[in-house]
Amino acid sequence: LARPFEASGFSNVSVENVIKPLEIAGGVEQAVSLAYATPIAPKLRDLPQAAQIQFRDGLTECLRQLTEDGTTMGKMASNLLTARKPV
Repeated sequence: LARPFEASGFSNVSVENVIKPLEIAGGVEQAVSLAYATPIAPKLRDLPQAAQIQFRDGLTECLRQLTEDGTTMGKMASNLLTARKPV
């Protein structure tokens, strides 16, 4: 991830993988609806109705295993890149 920035003249390039707790207060229903707010949403909506139901049911079952006290728990990971560009 850092190489393109270094090749473009950036210095002090640093990449850190940040993992934070993910809590969805709306529980499983809200977590399932979030799938339809991601870049794959158009593909999900294009699925035949039976496949959409199967997807929702499977995701709901997986998320129930991550739910505690009505809050869906998990982890969210992101790469954080910092660099300096000389002026």
